[in-house]
This record gives sequence, C-alpha cells and structure tokens, in this order.
Amino acid sequence: MKLLPSLALLLALISAAAGAEADAAFEALRTRRLERPPPGDVKTTSAFQMTQHDEVSRASERFLDLFPGDPRRWEVIAWAVNSPRSSDAAAATPDPAWERRRETLRDEILAADDAPEGPWVAVAERAVNHLAGFRGEPVRDLARAGRIIARLAARVPGSDRRKFAEQTYFAALETAEPLAAEELLRRRASPAETNEAVRDMAAGRLRVIEARRTPLELRFTAADGREVDLAQLRGKVVLIDFWATWCVPCLREMPTIRAAYRKYRDRGFEIVGIAFEKAPGPRASTMERTPAQLVQFARENDMPWPHHYDGRYWDNEFGRRFSIRELPTAFLLGRDGRLVTTDVHGDKLEAALSRLLGAP
Repeated sequence: MKLLPSLALLLALISAAAGAEADAAFEALRTRRLERPPPGDVKTTSAFQMTQHDEVSRASERFLDLFPGDPRRWEVIAWAVNSPRSSDAAAATPDPAWERRRETLRDEILAADDAPEGPWVAVAERAVNHLAGFRGEPVRDLARAGRIIARLAARVPGSDRRKFAEQTYFAALETAEPLAAEELLRRRASPAETNEAVRDMAAGRLRVIEARRTPLELRFTAADGREVDLAQLRGKVVLIDFWATWCVPCLREMPTIRAAYRKYRDRGFEIVGIAFEKAPGPRASTMERTPAQLVQFARENDMPWPHHYDGRYWDNEFGRRFSIRELPTAFLLGRDGRLVTTDVHGDKLEAALSRLLGAP
C-alpha cells in the first residue's frame, strides 16, 4: 500500500527534523568535549575537567535515549561511560543507577563487532582501568581485565593505547600472581611482540622486578647541579619519588614525605626526586617549568633533596626506563640498594621507614 503524498512528505519532514536535532545535539557534545579549560592553577584545571566529563556524560546519556538508532551512538557511548558521576558531589558518592547503566553500555560496545576502533579502544582501556584498579581503586575483576587485554592485543595489536591498558593490568597482576605477571611480561618484551610501545613498557616493568633482586643503578646531574649516583648512597634507605609540580596528588603527598625526611634523615634516609616537568614551549602553559623554576619551587616548598629534570614530561628518561604509569610513584630502596616496596603512600611510608631504620 502506498502512502499518500502528503503523509509521505510529513514523515520525511519529521525524519529530517529529527536528523537535524540529532546533528545539533551531537555537535554540542563534541564541542563541549573539546572546550579548553580557562587559565588557572592545576586545581582549577582539574575541577574544570571533572565537571566537563560529568556534563558530557549526562548529555551523552540523553542523546542515547533520544536517538537510539543514530549511527554515531558508539562514539557517544564512549563519551558517556567516561565519567563515574556521583549522587552526592560533596562526598563523591558513586551513583548506583548510573553505575549499572554504565556497565551495560560498556558491555554493549565491547561486544559489538561493528563499533569503530577509536571508541572501542577508549572504552576497552577504561574498562581495564576500572576492573584492575587504576590509581588506588580496588581490583574488581582481574580475570575479566585479562580477557579484555587479550582482545585488545587481537583487535588492535599496533595501538598505542594497549600500553596504558596493559600497564594497569600488570600492576594488579604482579600483586596477585607475580610469577604469572613476570612470565607474561617476558612474552610482551620479546621480539615476538610487534607493538614497540608495549614491548618497551614490558621491558620497563621487568626492570622494576629485577630491582628487587639486584641493586638499582641510577645516575644524573640534578636541576641544581648536584651529582646523584645511587651507588654512592649504598648503606642508606632511599626514596625515589616520581612526581611533578603540576600533579595535584603529588602535592597532597608532599607533607608526608617532608615529615619523613625531617624525622629520618639523621638515621640514614635520603630522597631523590624525578620530576616529570614539561619544558616551556611556544604556547605558554601553567604546567611548564624551566630547571631554575623547578629548583625555586623545591626551595619554596621545603624539598631540599636533588631533583632530576629533563623537560620531557611523560617521556621522562627514568619514567620510560621503569614504565612509570602514574604520579606520584615511589620506589623505596633498602640499605643494599634493592627495591623493597613501591607501596609507600600516606602512612605506609612511615611504617616502612620505621621497619627499615628503627623507630626514632
């Protein structure tokens, strides 16, 4: 049966209007995602980004409800699940209803063979972070994270994002099953692994494992001109602190580190800083610092220990050597120069120093 011309025209107009509405909504989402933070300090920038992620996530969920058949839905799903959201912003309490839908949307895109590579990889990486416990979060399902890692290797073997997902996975696996982690790392570090970024990451993680067996070697000239050589610090307990002036969690950790330094320095405790600073470029940024500015920052913030600076940001020489995946990260070395632990955040540093050096 044929539609009357007037009815066909009406449906066509409705369809066109819906398409135009979807186009406008998608463009608004895309534009909001790309909006740059206003000038300000690190805390202001971080707060802007958190708000931005939350607003885009909520708007993306509305888009999916309004336009469920839109061909751009995979990209929108990737934007939606990027924010955990909170039912209570002040207490940062996760919203249970959103967490359930977020998990459903994750499962949907990860199971979709027709999902474009970009959104699929973004969701897969964040799913691994969620399941394997990124940045101190609890490990939720390490086995499932491992299955996603295997799918990433099969679907996008050459993707740079594999490195970041696998770093998170290996960090959890090394705690849960150290022998299995080392075996898999050795496979990833072998010539059979075609992804150079993954191969380099695995080699770096193996260097950290080796540092538990053999004294760690590290030499450099600090930003203030001091010569640093860990071999000359044998007999002392040494904290190697990977940090940055722009890193808010690092700055929150600093009072604890300063207190430990004052308390234990006379008992044989030293600190070596590895600063992931970004050298000044053509566009001014609050994140950029020169060596002299780093030295000034350390002086003003009572951090008298030497600090490494190469201005390479996340491509920091020692960050690459040991595959540092997040800041702050710390290595605590015993008197013999071997790695004792990397788990020294908060009160754990005091407990470890008391054990290694004796309570004052």
